[in-house]
Amino acid sequence: MTKENQGDNLTSEERLLMRLSKIFVDDEDKAAIKAILTDEVDVDYLLELCKNHHTLPICYKNLSLIEIDFGASNKEAYARLLCELKKYYKQSIMQNMLLSEECVRLLRAFKAKGLKVVVNQGMALISTVYSFDIALRPMMDIDFLIRKKDFDIAKGVLSENGFKMHRAEKEEFARDIETSIAFRKRTKGFTHIQMTIELHYWDDYKHDPVGGIYNFDVDAIFSRAKEIDFQGVSAHVLSYEDFMIHHIFHVGLSHQFTRLVWFNDMALVMSQKDFDY
Repeated sequence: MTKENQGDNLTSEERLLMRLSKIFVDDEDKAAIKAILTDEVDVDYLLELCKNHHTLPICYKNLSLIEIDFGASNKEAYARLLCELKKYYKQSIMQNMLLSEECVRLLRAFKAKGLKVVVNQGMALISTVYSFDIALRPMMDIDFLIRKKDFDIAKGVLSENGFKMHRAEKEEFARDIETSIAFRKRTKGFTHIQMTIELHYWDDYKHDPVGGIYNFDVDAIFSRAKEIDFQGVSAHVLSYEDFMIHHIFHVGLSHQFTRLVWFNDMALVMSQKDFDY
């Protein structure tokens, strides 16, 4: 773990993380990556950093596209790094495909009840701006937005599909104070994998424990939601502009922008031709 003599006080691994985690890597990035990797790099520390920032798949994708001429001493470390990153890249594909299949089932179930839901966060992103490579946006759960008045119907749909409310004894408190509740179930055939649904229910305000209360026109947000084809099923996602507002509130106030993957999300959304600045 070596410090770079450039006044930024970052280790080589941290500088490599910053370059490899970018969704858009240019020639300057590639040159910097090559230069850093010719020196000794702590592979385990770099992998830990990538894991913490949810950028293991994009780091693999970027690194695999760069030709590097190593000395004999670094070849083994580089091979191990690429092998480990590739493993996580494949895991991300499998996880996202599993979650996508569940999302399709639930969208059909919601539709059967006449309930309009909006797919949000990672699932919405891999269906739109990450559709060129769904592995690049790791997901841990599925996020749905609903109107607060539809909570009981949505809860019933999830229950019928095997999901149980997490910390159900706090439902009344959560419904009054918070704006989301998690539902979980074990997936068949993969007993070690726990499927999680985050049900976000919006009224004309959003309460954040850090930032306070913010006014939202929920009907307007839902009316602006875009209809997309999600693996043969009609689905709705937030408009790019509404997504950005929600994303900034969610990851900024609730998570303090602690993961680089969230900056990639914003970069991709804002790069869309129909994004209205």
